[in-house]
Amino acid sequence: MLLAISGRNRAHGVLSAAAAAILFSTGGAAIKMAAFSGMQVASLRSAIAACALLLWVSGRIVWGWPTLAVATVYAATLTLFVTST
Repeated sequence: MLLAISGRNRAHGVLSAAAAAILFSTGGAAIKMAAFSGMQVASLRSAIAACALLLWVSGRIVWGWPTLAVATVYAATLTLFVTST
């Protein structure tokens, strides 16, 4: 089944993808410029992400072992990334 995408939705998607790419690519440079330790930066980024996710997926998260596993892997990935840069 092929869905038609309006021009406005396509433009919004392209702009969202470009904004995400810019934010991801500048993350390492921003971490190096910060006057915080690696764990402080990881904690701050996690707090911001938690607030954004709570607003975005409020009430739609099914809590269970798969959710806990993904959260643990993401936390480890973020912490290792921040402390390595």
